[in-house]
Amino acid sequence: MIVSSKLSITQALPIALLNPIQRVPGVKQVGWANWFGGYYQHPTPFFPNFAVSANYLGLFRDRYELPPAQAKAFADTRDGAVVGAALAKQFGWKLGQRVPLIAGIFPRKDGSNAWNFQIVGIFTTKNPKLKAVEQQFLFHWKYFDEG
Repeated sequence: MIVSSKLSITQALPIALLNPIQRVPGVKQVGWANWFGGYYQHPTPFFPNFAVSANYLGLFRDRYELPPAQAKAFADTRDGAVVGAALAKQFGWKLGQRVPLIAGIFPRKDGSNAWNFQIVGIFTTKNPKLKAVEQQFLFHWKYFDEG
């Protein structure tokens, strides 16, 4: 089951709904993704970027294939990001590289629009119908929330 705001992709559901959603019969786990709307260097070319819950990649194992060591690095790195193989190729990003995204919607609490991330994983998908996910940039919701 996927639940989202009826208003907009940029409008997250309130965290207060987490427990009621978890209590819905048949729901085993709950994860979330929050639209970020950032860009790298220039507003175009656009690519989807999301702040995600710690369990997000595991919930969508059919979409994201990430080597175990990179999944662990993502779990262990507060400002870590995992990116799709196509996106990494497009920008020439490598594991360990630090990249800034400029916030188009959400500035940092200090007023800055630059959010810095370390690329700790590069994911692929085996499903040809889901190749577009290889254009995504995912990072920790907790880092976003604290920022």
